[in-house]
Amino acid sequence: MFYIIDPASWDRAEYYRHYMDNARCTYSMTVDIDITRLYAAAKQRGLHTYPLLLYISARAVNAIQNLRFGRDSQGQVGYYDVTHPAYTVFHEDTKLFSTLYTPYSPHFPSFYAAVCADIQEYSGKGGLSPQGELPENIHNFSAIPWASFTAMNLNLYTDGDYLAPIITCGRFREVNGQLMLPLAIQLHHAVADGWHAAEYFRLVQEAAYTVSEWIDG
Repeated sequence: MFYIIDPASWDRAEYYRHYMDNARCTYSMTVDIDITRLYAAAKQRGLHTYPLLLYISARAVNAIQNLRFGRDSQGQVGYYDVTHPAYTVFHEDTKLFSTLYTPYSPHFPSFYAAVCADIQEYSGKGGLSPQGELPENIHNFSAIPWASFTAMNLNLYTDGDYLAPIITCGRFREVNGQLMLPLAIQLHHAVADGWHAAEYFRLVQEAAYTVSEWIDG
């Protein structure tokens, strides 16, 4: 469901207008996430790590209303009750990628099974969007597993009004016995501030630490 914002009663209306009309901008933040427990739990159960990362990211996004903003077909600003991860899968033969999406579910086993099924069905077909047109209520997630970056920035040469989060993870590395994953998020300042970015990372880290509480459903 999409909830249209009433500018007259929106406590963020002044900020939205400023970062759209006077200083239109997006910003990026990169944080190292400790995935030691997450990785161990996945290996113990024979699970792929990528769907777990998709899950803890999507769970954090859906817990923060400001990360679920977008526009409807008439261009009206609002927020979705839920957004689904649109994520990349890499094709080793062509060195290209496809973007897939899987409906988010807070029940991890169900979400994991759905992600694996979508990857198995569509990743071999090639093309940018083998599932066809993506739904409007998505956020973006991609992986660069060949590099453990310290910062990540995307430059969108559009009207600068894209509101959905763009999230990128890199190659994890071992630091003092812990596995650290570089995770970056790009947000539009009109709808999300530094607090929202920090809250996203806090929730992601919390989910990684408490993996044993949700991984088995």
